[in-house]
Amino acid sequence: MTTSGFWQRFWYSQLYRELICAVLCAWPLAIVVFTLIAAVAEIRSSTVAVVLLTVFATTLLIWWAIYYVGPRVKHAVRAGACPMCIFGADVYPRTESELVSACVAAYANGDLVVVSHAWSFYLAKRRARGSRVWTLEYTGSLGDGFWACGTSIETAKEALAAQGRAFSTFPTMSFASLGSWISSVSHGHPGRKSPEGGPLSWVAAARVLDAKTGIVTTDSSTELMRKFGSTVASNRPTNARYVVLAVKINSVPNIVLERFVRKMESVADADWWLKGEHLRILFVGSYGSLGFVWNAVPLGQSTTDKHWHPHICGSFCFWATVDALAATPFGRVGDLSRFDGYATLDGANASINDASAFGPMLAIWGQVCAIYNAELFLSVTAVTPELIHTLILILERFHSDYGGRFELRVDGNVLCVDISLRSLQRLSTLFGVLHKAGFESAAQHPGKFLVASLSPLTEVNLFDVFAPPSTV
Repeated sequence: MTTSGFWQRFWYSQLYRELICAVLCAWPLAIVVFTLIAAVAEIRSSTVAVVLLTVFATTLLIWWAIYYVGPRVKHAVRAGACPMCIFGADVYPRTESELVSACVAAYANGDLVVVSHAWSFYLAKRRARGSRVWTLEYTGSLGDGFWACGTSIETAKEALAAQGRAFSTFPTMSFASLGSWISSVSHGHPGRKSPEGGPLSWVAAARVLDAKTGIVTTDSSTELMRKFGSTVASNRPTNARYVVLAVKINSVPNIVLERFVRKMESVADADWWLKGEHLRILFVGSYGSLGFVWNAVPLGQSTTDKHWHPHICGSFCFWATVDALAATPFGRVGDLSRFDGYATLDGANASINDASAFGPMLAIWGQVCAIYNAELFLSVTAVTPELIHTLILILERFHSDYGGRFELRVDGNVLCVDISLRSLQRLSTLFGVLHKAGFESAAQHPGKFLVASLSPLTEVNLFDVFAPPSTV
């Protein structure tokens, strides 16, 4: 590894960033705690007791900083913008007019960067360089059916649930903001009965600023895909032109669902998985392949015979089994019945979350290991059980040769292949394998790691992959 490569990995390791958070945020409490330690040392001469107390207090301080300090510093660290943001001119608008003014000014300066919780910057392994405009403090319902762009998915989900409504599906990281969900064109885990229209089908309308002209328009999901789905390298803007200001949500009834899981070993299994009604996701790792579906509970069926999701350790166990351990040689799934259960639609989406609620170190351990998390979107004429089974076999064979783990989702006639590997060279190898299997082109997820070249695949724009044939 080169020296520059080492420092890049060090800079983007979560351990390093969390320690910086601790140093920046915990020092006031540290002064108090270590003053008490000094007092104990004065009273008690036991060196061992003082050392143990010091280690214990230091551990508490670090985790206190990670969990209980306000989000501003933590997210700045995640974006690679700390401690520079403390001494710079970062802007935190609280109203739509303030956000518009800040973005127009920064765009005119030639380096506008809009940031919320910075997860996309983290996955992409790039720093938020430029005139940073943060949306963390522009949140909540605006009273006209719209939500401020900095509102988290979790906040909106809870408000919808109080009305008996829900998102049809949402991304794994529910702490992400509504605005970043659109600008990164992120997706959830759509099923056969999910609303059509691609990753942004949940958007009824959105107010979007053209930072170049200062004009605000109200856009449909199709127009949003046009503005934010230019993902080919030559089309990626270095100076963000379009900024989501507010979003109106296209919600659905918060119905009760039941989760089922099956090992994916045949075409019949693939057919069963494709028939998943409201949510479906497929994992490929050291345990083989597992398909999960969430189907509506038939009217009159009892829901007391199985546990309800998400429960206290459900999300953690799910993440550890199908994601974290999937990339290791000793990944095992055990009795599949432990994955069964019921949930409302919003709870079903939340149960597919990772371990972020249990600790940042667990949630993004892969970043410490410098794992590249990319995603390809493959457009096909028709998604059939035979195609899914073939793709599963390809990914299983690749895993046995090179490791890593994969996730597979289907949205209409688009295959969404989430990839985690430790080597850029192996990513290139995978592209070659997919090309030999008959895939010719692919789009990249703009909110994850972006590979410089997909060769021998031809890279296309994301909006072309999801656009109806008549509009391509």
